[in-house]
Amino acid sequence: MAGVVGCCILGGPYSGLAPTYQYLYGPWLAENKAELRGTPSFEMYLNDPTITAPDDLLTDSHMPLAD
Repeated sequence: MAGVVGCCILGGPYSGLAPTYQYLYGPWLAENKAELRGTPSFEMYLNDPTITAPDDLLTDSHMPLAD
């Protein structure tokens, strides 16, 4: 996918994804005067949850933005 994205890396359990997206879609968008592109957000899971402790998980969250 080409284009501008807002992204952040969440360290810890997947249960932290909801608050991460609440921040990205709320205060972060407003503070950065950014607009959504209209395509779905997505995650990249940077390690394997079957062999990684929940507190050590890393998730790269991406939110596509308008150019």
